[in-house]
Amino acid sequence: MTTAPNPEPSTSVRFLSVAIALLVGTVAALAAYIAADHLGAPQLEAVKWAGGAFVATTYLAFKIKESVS
Repeated sequence: MTTAPNPEPSTSVRFLSVAIALLVGTVAALAAYIAADHLGAPQLEAVKWAGGAFVATTYLAFKIKESVS
């Protein structure tokens, strides 16, 4: 038995999924920055942690979205 392919999501759904992925990345970056600052890391090091957390979390969110669709 074959199943019909899923229809392409609308533009608004795609936009909202991108917005959610970016917001999740931003929250992860903020959490990483706060953790680094709390642990006494220098300012530049805390920004590096935040940037890495943002990139990794946003990438993960996009990959999860891609695998679900």
